[in-house]
Amino acid sequence: MLARPENEPKTPLAARLRSVRQALGDMDRDDLAAQLNVSKNSIAYYERGDRTPDADTLAAYSRLFNVNMNWVINGEGQMFRTALDVIVQAQRRAEAKELLAEQEHPNEGAMSDMVTIPLYDEVRASAGHGSVAINETATTRIAFEPNWLADLGVRPESAVILSAQGDSMEPTIMNGAPMLVDTSKKDVRNGFIYVFDVAGDLMVKRIERLPDGTINLLSDNSGKYPSRNLDLETVSRMTVIGRVYAAVSKF
Repeated sequence: MLARPENEPKTPLAARLRSVRQALGDMDRDDLAAQLNVSKNSIAYYERGDRTPDADTLAAYSRLFNVNMNWVINGEGQMFRTALDVIVQAQRRAEAKELLAEQEHPNEGAMSDMVTIPLYDEVRASAGHGSVAINETATTRIAFEPNWLADLGVRPESAVILSAQGDSMEPTIMNGAPMLVDTSKKDVRNGFIYVFDVAGDLMVKRIERLPDGTINLLSDNSGKYPSRNLDLETVSRMTVIGRVYAAVSKF
């Protein structure tokens, strides 16, 4: 028996939700419904535009399938979240949480002489071949002395802590090492180490700018990882997250 043809979506949101299911290998509606904890009919309603998913269902799309909610709702960006998206979203959550805490407890400042910087366990920059691990774990904050950050040249309000994944930057940056990254430093300079996004891969490498405008990605573990050249087209699509100022093996 032939399957019934699917009706055309009535709204852009419905069309995007159908595109998500198709991008997931044309997943059966029964399977998708089970994972989202809704009925099969609900999936059909969403994809026709007869109903709009509630906030919990949209959050499940993002959590389970790494779907970019900005794309689903507004049609902006890419269908699936990149590691860069995760950093931005986590940073916004951390800022909102800190603002709420200040409003609820304006006089509490036990560590007023310290600066706290967000640690993103959910994002790991690859110090290897470029794969990215995104784990949905809680964001915490780590306290630093302001003078130490100032001596390094790090702007506390722009700093984040990301973990390295892989051994290509050893012994400078060990596998799993938390890295202090200043996201305001996006002007790439020769010889320094940066975290950057290329085609959805979040990497950490030392940078060498060439006269022709291309960039060499250098690994400190050069015996195992040869340099990689990014052509002009790839450089144009490269997004610098920030410069790495320090890395430690453990907190």
